[in-house]
Amino acid sequence: MGGRTFTRRWPFLPNDDSVNMQSTQTKVLFVEDNPVDARMIERSLARSVHTTFALHHVSDLASALADLRNVGDFDAVLLDLMLPDSLGGVDTIRAIHEIHREIPIVVFTGMEDTELALAAVREGAQDYLVKEKCDAENVVRAIRYSIERVRHTIDERALGEARHQLGMGGRVQQAKFPRAAPDLPGYDIAGVCVPAEATGGDYFDYFPIADRYLGLAIGDASGHGLGPAMVMSDVRAILRTLTTVYSDIGDIMHLLNQIAVRDLNVNMFMTLFLVRLEPETGGFHYAGAGHNAIVLNKHGERRDELPPAFPPLNVVADFEFTAATTDRLAPGETLLLYTDGITESHAQGSHTNLFGEDRMLELVRGQYLAPSNVLARQIVEAAREFASPDDPEDDMTVVVAKRLSEEA
Repeated sequence: MGGRTFTRRWPFLPNDDSVNMQSTQTKVLFVEDNPVDARMIERSLARSVHTTFALHHVSDLASALADLRNVGDFDAVLLDLMLPDSLGGVDTIRAIHEIHREIPIVVFTGMEDTELALAAVREGAQDYLVKEKCDAENVVRAIRYSIERVRHTIDERALGEARHQLGMGGRVQQAKFPRAAPDLPGYDIAGVCVPAEATGGDYFDYFPIADRYLGLAIGDASGHGLGPAMVMSDVRAILRTLTTVYSDIGDIMHLLNQIAVRDLNVNMFMTLFLVRLEPETGGFHYAGAGHNAIVLNKHGERRDELPPAFPPLNVVADFEFTAATTDRLAPGETLLLYTDGITESHAQGSHTNLFGEDRMLELVRGQYLAPSNVLARQIVEAAREFASPDDPEDDMTVVVAKRLSEEA
């Protein structure tokens, strides 16, 4: 049997520009075999002040199922449980949900049966209306509330799934950070990364270079969250591949930038500080792309600032990285690498009162004899505490590479 559609629209509201306004329609599939009840509902919805209903009426279950398959786009179903071609009761609800699991169903029936009402709700109906005990306002309210409840449930489920996926992404990202310090006699090296969200754009790593050097890297993709995390994951993979073939820091950075510009295809820049350490002598080559580092003397005081010599990656399509700068860690000295989430952590309500480099170095001086893993964690915790009770706005990463004193 065919159905008919009844639409109640907002009246046109002319203004000086003769512009008409119309509300968004709420499309309801009304399944009811009693023509008297059908006309009553049509009149009830037509009188609704707050919602514009487009009511599509059919008188049997087969037509309702066909329209759900072929017409679709209904916002809700107003359903009589006792139809000429249905088994009645909750089986009618099941038949609807087999076609459209998420669609809100409001039962509209002449049976005042508490057990049936409970069974209908357990089966997924949003409301149970008894014809003799409801008026137009009850019907309109039940339809509107059922739609909102289902939308809320779907949104909550989607939010939960998104949180689950982000949590998984965070765990995958954390698994890519070094799980242990490098086994390097005469050195104490540790790093820590705490993202501002489930995933982050900060990065650090240790890796061998040419079987005789230790590579250290720290980086920061602009922004934070899933997008920067994916970019830094790609950068990590590219960098590890390059360091199996090349040993010159300048060549590695040059090629890394070229690949980033060519292949990443994102409007995002990345800072990076890359080090090639020769363990026997403490000598190291370094190159900073928009990223700096600090060398501390044996008292934990700043000995040298290692400024960036090049712009961040993925900004300039092709520029030459000159030969990497050289330096040397003497026994008792430390190379301190960090991202700007540490120094730019700001006090509550102020974007000008920053944690800053001076506070960081003051903490380092006071705790300089602590193991590198403890010192790195203390730096992060102090920066986070500085922003408390607000949550940090940026990812925080620190790498502490100490060359142990000869007495140690």
